[in-house]
Amino acid sequence: MEVECIQQVDEGGQDNDDYFYAYEIYKFTIDGQTLVARSYCTEPKEAHFLRIERNKKSLSLTTQDLESNLMHQAKEHLKNLGKTKLEWLNSKGDGYLRL
Repeated sequence: MEVECIQQVDEGGQDNDDYFYAYEIYKFTIDGQTLVARSYCTEPKEAHFLRIERNKKSLSLTTQDLESNLMHQAKEHLKNLGKTKLEWLNSKGDGYLRL
């Protein structure tokens, strides 16, 4: 599995809308499939799986994706980094659900 970690910062401050978000985007890739997860620096024990990318298309995660070898390896990698609260973004409108 190939792992990429990208540090990101989003900030703004116009019209009383000040915000600052520092987070890491993790990309886990096997055989042309990439799982994408995010972890906010303010919540270092948490990570959220956002989507899967196949054939250069971003797709919502399914329960089948949760059972894949790629997901298993990605979860293990994040747990080894100390991320003990893992969730995934459910596309049915339920928001983030615990893994």
